[in-house]
Order: sequence, then C-alpha cells, then structure tokens
Amino acid sequence: MFACQPCALGFHWECVQPEVNDLGENYLCCCTVFGLPDADADTDRRRAITNNLTTGRKRAGRLHEIMTGMVCEWARLRYAGGGIVPIVGCEGNVLANVKKKADLPEGTDSRGELHHGPDKTTMNNGPMNLHRICSNCHHRWHALNDPYYSKLRPGPEEQWLPVDGERRVWPHDIVTLATTEELGKSEEWWSIRTAKRPEYPFGRAE
Repeated sequence: MFACQPCALGFHWECVQPEVNDLGENYLCCCTVFGLPDADADTDRRRAITNNLTTGRKRAGRLHEIMTGMVCEWARLRYAGGGIVPIVGCEGNVLANVKKKADLPEGTDSRGELHHGPDKTTMNNGPMNLHRICSNCHHRWHALNDPYYSKLRPGPEEQWLPVDGERRVWPHDIVTLATTEELGKSEEWWSIRTAKRPEYPFGRAE
C-alpha cells in the first residue's frame, strides 16, 4: 500500500484519504505517521471523509496552531477578513489557547479562534483563508458577512463564498492598516445597540 502524495512529501495533515469516524474524530493519515490501521482494513472506509466540517477544522488546527501570547492576526488591519464587508480589526488583542473565556490567563485579552474566510469551506486551509483571530474580530466579521452566504453548506470540494449581485467579494488584505481614528470609530460603532446602528461605515469602496 502506498501513501498519498501529500503524505509522501511529509505533509501528513494534508492527507487526501484520511480516516475519521462518524463524528469526525480520530483523524488518521493514510500512512503510519498518524497510526494507519492494519493494511487489510477497509480501504474505502479509510478514504471516506464522513464529516468534512470537523475534518477540515482538525487539519486547520494542525496547520495554524493558536499559541497563547500571540496577537490577533487581524489587529489594526483596515480591511480584515475580506468577503462582502471587510472589517476594521481590533487594536491588538492578545490571544490565549483556551476553550472558555473564564480560563483566560493573566496578560491575555481573548480566546484565540480559527476562522475560515472569505471561503467558509473548512477544507480551504490556504494562508489567505485561514486566520488566528480574537473573538471580537471573529464575531464581528460573521455578523456583517453571514447574511450573504447560502444557508446550505456545499460539499468538501466546493467553495462557499458570499453572493451579492451588486457588490464584489474582496480578498483578505494584510497590507492596509487602519488609522488610530478609524480604530476608535470602529469601537464606537460596535458599542451602539444593534437595532440602532447605522450602516457599517468602513466597507471597502468599489
């Protein structure tokens, strides 16, 4: 039995024929590095990804590990996340690799969260689509962009991009920084009650 091409090259987290159970757990690559089952095991079962959402997230965690003490990757960005409505990033929240906000260690500001976007397909773990960000940036981006996505999640080989007949889908911008004034105005806008907020004033111009 031969390893797939990514495993043969040493990129076991990109295995194209992993094994998962019905809950997407017990991720295994197709060779011995991550515990390949006996060679006589059912090869069809090994090749099936029964839960691409969970499998994609497990791969993302291996590729882009959140480390306590790192700063949100969207900090001070003017057009963070891409999509229909890129957002102004945070002022520099320090992340922690914890499950609950209550467990944040001293000196950190937020749980670190992995975000896929603007392509929300979790199998797209490319460097411009997978981000380690704070809870604030994560929730804010989804609040503004989720309305433009189909409610039906596509298959693992398909992109899941927002659709708007009048506006384009922007890529994530890692270059353009927000001014101090823009950072302050962004926080002011988010502090307004949802029902009373005016239109988001920081969208990207065509």
